[in-house]
This record gives sequence, C-alpha cells and structure tokens, in this order.
Amino acid sequence: KIGDFYAERFNWRKAVMYYQQAKQPEKMAECYYRLEDFNSLQKMVSMVPPGTPLLTTMAQMFESVGIHETATDCYLKAGDVRAGIDCCVLLNQWDRAVSLAEQHDYPQIEGLLSKYAKYLLDKGEKLQAVELYRKANKATDAAKLLAMIAEEVTKTQADPLRAKKLNVLAALEVERFRKTALDMSQVTGSTDIAQTTAKTLDTLMTMDQATADGGGKAAKVLDNAWRGAAAYHYYLLAQRQLYNGKMDAAMKTSIRLAEYEDVIDPKDIYSLVALTAFHNKYFGICSRAFIKLETMGGISDEDRETIQNLALSIFTKNSPLDPHQLPEQYLNCLDTGTPYYACTASGRLIQVDSERSFIMCRTCRHYVLEREIQNVNNCPLCHSSLL
Repeated sequence: KIGDFYAERFNWRKAVMYYQQAKQPEKMAECYYRLEDFNSLQKMVSMVPPGTPLLTTMAQMFESVGIHETATDCYLKAGDVRAGIDCCVLLNQWDRAVSLAEQHDYPQIEGLLSKYAKYLLDKGEKLQAVELYRKANKATDAAKLLAMIAEEVTKTQADPLRAKKLNVLAALEVERFRKTALDMSQVTGSTDIAQTTAKTLDTLMTMDQATADGGGKAAKVLDNAWRGAAAYHYYLLAQRQLYNGKMDAAMKTSIRLAEYEDVIDPKDIYSLVALTAFHNKYFGICSRAFIKLETMGGISDEDRETIQNLALSIFTKNSPLDPHQLPEQYLNCLDTGTPYYACTASGRLIQVDSERSFIMCRTCRHYVLEREIQNVNNCPLCHSSLL
C-alpha cells in the first residue's frame, strides 16, 4: 500500500523500492518503465518464470522503445513465437525474423521472406537479397536478381570480370533449381512409369513457367543459363591473350564473341576482332570486322567517320586478304553469329565429330581440350571439378 501511495503521486522511484520489498514484479516493471530505467527492467527478465503473462507486458514495453532483442526474447520466453517475429518485422530486424521463422517452422515464412527481400531491395542491398533467396531455396529469384546485377555492371563497362562472376553464380542457381525440381519429380514410392512420367512433365512445365515469368535480360538467364557467363568468359580470355602477345589465339577467341551481341556491346566485340586481326596480319578478318562496325546502328556520325578513316588508312597499305584460310566455322560465326564449340581454355575451334581429346564439363556443358588444361582439374568457365 505504501508503494501504491507513492505511485498515485507519480513518485516512481520511491514506489519501486516498496514494490521490491513487497515482491510485486508487475508493479516494479511499471515503475522501471515510467522511470525509463531499462537496464533494471532487462535484469528483471531473467527472474520472471517462463510463460508468465508479465513477460508479454514487458516485451510490449521494450518493443515500444525499440529494444528489439530483449523484446523478442521476452515474447519467446512467454511462448509467443509469432509475436516475437512480428516484433522483429515491426522494428526492421529482418535477419532475426527470418531466423526465428526457420527455427520454429513459421507457416507464413514465404510471405515474410518476400517482405524482407523487398526491404533489402529498397535499401539497395541486392547481394543480401540474393543470399536471402538462396537460404529460402528460391533459386529462380536469386538467379534473376544476379542477372539483373550483372546487367547493371555491364552497362557501366567497369568490371567485366565481376559481370562474369555474377553470371556464373546466376547460372549455378538455375542449375540448382533444375536439379532440385527433377530430383523431386523422381522421388516417388510408386514404380508406375506413367506416374513418374507425369511428374517429370509437370516439373518441366513448372520450369517453363518460371522461365516465362518476368521479362528483360534478367529473365533470359532461366532459359539459357550459361550464355552470359560464356560471353564474358571468352571476352576476358581474348583480352588476356591479346595482352600476352598471343595474337592468333586472341583473334580466334574474339571471333567466337560474334554470337553474343545481345550480351556484350557489338562495338566492343568487333573492335576487339579488328584489333586482334590487325596485329595477327589477318586483314581479311580485319576488313570483315570494320564492315560490321561501319554498318552498325546506334553509333554517332563522328564515330562512324573515325572508323571509316581508320579503315582507309589500314587498307590503303594492306590488301584485305588473310595469310591462311580459316575454317568455315570461324567465318560463319563472324558473319552471321553461328555458334561453334570453342575450347574454354584457349578459344580454339573444337571439331566434336573428329577430335577425341576434349572434355565436356558436367556443370556448364562447355568443352575444353585436354592438352590445354594439363595439371588443371577445374573447368575454366564455371570452375567446377572436371574429375
């Protein structure tokens, strides 16, 4: 009663002293809250038995002032997991919310993950959103987002190596999705072939639907997962060969890029072909590359004139002829973008029908010549094991 006397007169400091003596934890909590003595209020949490209604009251007190960790702990000790998750969401502690939802098999975790992903994307934390999607086994969403980030990197033309890494990660996520989907279709207790076939077809339809959803280049990664990764791989390979003085290899690798005009700027592709062919003294190939540059749309009149003047200065001194005829696969790719099998280590043409000394990577399904990867056990493109 003495504690009540002081509490009625808002003398909370004296009131809490008498409530301590009277062992009135509910009223003590109210006094600490009024005094904003949250340290003392936090110390009380360990003394309150689990499942006590006071824990919910204390959790609401902590939540009202943004002390999310203690508030969540109080809700969990009170046995109210949903309130703890809601508290984390309300206070933007999404990491803890997702962790709790996973630990306690929260039934609405899908909606929670979607909200968290939107929160991260609004903050511009795209790679954290990718990690969230991976934890949630949403491989298609992770792949699309990685492809979107790679597309942004491509536009700045700042770091093609980063663009390749992002495309490889996106492709690996697509492969993970496909493997999981097909594995699920094959896990059945029945030996009925018709049922197994129906489940496989249903899985393939699901994969097609995932591919159709969304739009833009980011969605294309689901349809042809390794295309972007291969484009940047050959682009970087040609650059390395050029700077290492391997002009013939650089020219042949850069010709392979003609298929990837939708991934890499065509101006960059044919400029690289022209440069490597010029240094390799393949002026016929160089001439074809200059024709592509001159007839390309979307370039300014000033750039077009510069290209024409450069071509004139080269071909007035050198006939547009090659010292040796290249295989038709190279010429078809350069002229029409027709793809061919190229070694991921050297960029050279692989005649799959006639050559036997090559390996196909089981992950990215690209080929590499055995003689080009002596003492190397990993795929040059996706870095998966070749053993």
